[in-house]
Amino acid sequence: MTPFALLLCLAQDSRLTKGERLDSLRRGLLAELADPANGTALLRWLGVALLAVCLLVPLVRWIRCAFLRHRFAKQLQRIGLERDEVQLFSSIVRRAPATLLLRRRLDPYAFDRVAHSVLRRMRVPAERDATMLRILALRHRLPFQDGQVFGSAEVGARIHVTLGAAEDAPSYRADVLAIQANALKVALLQREDGPPLVPGMIVRLKARLQGKTCETAALVRHRVDGVQPRVYVTRLAPFLRSRLALRIRSVSVQAKIELIERLPSRITENKAPVAEGLVTRDSIAGVYVAVKRARLNFGEAVRLDADTLSGEYVVFDEISSSLEQSHYFLIRVSTRYLDAVPPVAAKSKQVAAR
Repeated sequence: MTPFALLLCLAQDSRLTKGERLDSLRRGLLAELADPANGTALLRWLGVALLAVCLLVPLVRWIRCAFLRHRFAKQLQRIGLERDEVQLFSSIVRRAPATLLLRRRLDPYAFDRVAHSVLRRMRVPAERDATMLRILALRHRLPFQDGQVFGSAEVGARIHVTLGAAEDAPSYRADVLAIQANALKVALLQREDGPPLVPGMIVRLKARLQGKTCETAALVRHRVDGVQPRVYVTRLAPFLRSRLALRIRSVSVQAKIELIERLPSRITENKAPVAEGLVTRDSIAGVYVAVKRARLNFGEAVRLDADTLSGEYVVFDEISSSLEQSHYFLIRVSTRYLDAVPPVAAKSKQVAAR
């Protein structure tokens, strides 16, 4: 009798107490294992069960991560991101942990960490720089925890109605006359030199909301011609920050880099260590800096003293490194981003400030 059959018989026998059933089961298992043939079969079944569990757990995790990536990509499409931006996001988070996608909004530090791991696997410098610029442009529009999804423009606000996403697409100035749910009534303030706005056309609405340039897609529903044509549109998504065309300009500015997350070199000092550097290139998202005789870690917050480029930055990518100097790209960040760094880095910064 096999151990499974013995267990079934003991479970059906109500005349035995719980202790008698366990004792009988123990003696039956020892008797089965004493037989070489039965012991080998039992060990074989245990090995098969262990192997099945080892294969099933990674499969379930992979299916769960794939489902979360698909769901988050659909959410990004729903709030107004373009198809190429969603594809870039999916390729970045393909190896990301599922915890990054479980939240309703992304954590900027977690996203930068995954993007940094993607850039480290690229060996061609030109391809790496192009991918980094695309990631920075995408990062500008992602709905992070600091809130980058806006509601709607207010009545009387000045907006621009653009016929397409290209930079040279025709654009018309307009004023918002009325708002109802996702519908807007706008009055065109200039003559339509390009294609006219007709019902059924998909346009882009650009507005200045909370001090930031935002845009969204809209569908033209109705049009009333006149001196100032009235156009009724329906927003297809909330307002997001406008897409950036990142341009790199070459500069040469001497900089002092204050490592605000590190302890002073001496116990008697009350200042964070300072490294010498040179800012070589500048963009809207951040700066390229060459640091002399110092190594910076990913996600480390620094304070840059470089004339008009001064401010707080976070290390995003290490471009090259050597004994004399290393090249990094630093992201220009806000205080809210610094609050999202891990507790260890934040604790080090507090100790250094004392």
